[in-house]
Amino acid sequence: MSNQINLNKIKKPLIIAEIGLSHFGNFATAKKLIDICKVSGADVVKFQTHIAEYESTYDEPFRISLGKKFKNRFDYWKKTSFTKTEWKKLILYCKKKKIYFQTSPFSVEAVRMMREAGCKNWKLGSGEVFDNGIMNEILKKKSECLVISSGLSTIKDIKDNINFLKKKTENYAVLQCTSSYPCELKQVGINVINYMRNKFKVVSGLSDHTGNLSTSIYALAKNASIIEIHVCYDKNKDVGPDVTSSLDFNELSILSKIRDDFEILKKNNENKKILTTKQKNLKKIFTKSLSLKKDLKKGKILKNINITLKKPGNGLKIKDLNKIIGKKAKENLSRFNILKLKDFV
Repeated sequence: MSNQINLNKIKKPLIIAEIGLSHFGNFATAKKLIDICKVSGADVVKFQTHIAEYESTYDEPFRISLGKKFKNRFDYWKKTSFTKTEWKKLILYCKKKKIYFQTSPFSVEAVRMMREAGCKNWKLGSGEVFDNGIMNEILKKKSECLVISSGLSTIKDIKDNINFLKKKTENYAVLQCTSSYPCELKQVGINVINYMRNKFKVVSGLSDHTGNLSTSIYALAKNASIIEIHVCYDKNKDVGPDVTSSLDFNELSILSKIRDDFEILKKNNENKKILTTKQKNLKKIFTKSLSLKKDLKKGKILKNINITLKKPGNGLKIKDLNKIIGKKAKENLSRFNILKLKDFV
């Protein structure tokens, strides 16, 4: 399996499971989360790469309080970071597990470190799409995969970014996103996915923050090429800034199964001109044949008033009625059997 995603050759919608910083800087936990995402059917695991010194200050506020464990966001980024060596091990671990590794870098230095570690799949969050330095650093390798979110972008911003990307790379996608945690259903904007695909001719999908499985299912039904969701163990017990916006791993498994089912439904069309062998056999069971309302004695003439239709359907049909009406019964005939031509003379 290649380390790099080619967005123009994906055979079915990509499911990106964002681990983010749910590992809280614990390397073993990060590996365990990769394992569970793989088993749950995700195609990609996405992390976040923060280097506090190049990204934050002591003045940066928390979006959601994480208690007293972290003094400030700078401290949070610092304590939840991995070394380049650890990142390299995680990237190799993903390759071993046959799941793509992707990260969201939050500084030029983070891009450089992750590229040295072997990362080839990138995601720019809704704020970072306005940082030309990060985007230009990623685009130094034009073949690598770049996905951007539009959570803080207007249509003009999206258009400007797409026009810029088209000149630099072919391996990119734009995700509809609403930067609200959690996002209400009425704010999701699934319609924007197809708008971007049709208007700008780009690979498009959804970066979801609702924490609601229905959102991703609906996006799949609307032909989203990518579904990105945050994941967690238990939305009622886990802590972290994105828990309320996440799906648990059971929901991720359901989403993966539905995605695969949708692909079967889209690719396999029923041919109503012919029946399969199985359908032909079922037709014999489900349809009806000529039969008797009451028993008919030997020698009696069969009349229309004697006839009814009963299952199964592998006997004489209505079109065969004239072949037996007015003829005599060879033997005593039971109402519990379908009629045959040989029953009459």
